[in-house]
Amino acid sequence: MRIRVAIIEQDTGYLEKITNVFNTRYTEQVEIHAFTVMNRAIEFLQSNRVDMILVDEQIEMQLKMFPSKCNLAYLVDSMGIESVKGYPAICKFQKVDLIYKQILSIYSENSQSVSESHLNLGAGKIIILRLIGFPGKVFDGIGIQYQAVLLAFKGRAKIEMI
Repeated sequence: MRIRVAIIEQDTGYLEKITNVFNTRYTEQVEIHAFTVMNRAIEFLQSNRVDMILVDEQIEMQLKMFPSKCNLAYLVDSMGIESVKGYPAICKFQKVDLIYKQILSIYSENSQSVSESHLNLGAGKIIILRLIGFPGKVFDGIGIQYQAVLLAFKGRAKIEMI
């Protein structure tokens, strides 16, 4: 599952550069939708679902315009700013790898993802696995068993056998 991110930024040069880098380096992990005008972003968001919205701190907006289950973060010019209006801040003038990590962090902190799978152990034994609190991915089918064990091994998830 790719994280769908809408970026609303007035600086077209910056927006083009960051979009190109994300589309090149993180094409499997992140789907970027870029906007320079708030009205176009709102039109898009009315008929499309995104997981996170990144908004330039200088753009005036009303939060009620955005989906309630969507993560929101502000793009800021300085590294020292941690939040704006109670929402996380991401410095836009840093390496894209760091921006990507911050997106993942915000997304995973606010995600309430839970997935279940049945693991067939042979000889008629079935264990139901529930993968809880893992960052940024939902797995189905046979891949969940591998991902559950891998994420649990890395300490990033908890496995419950129910």
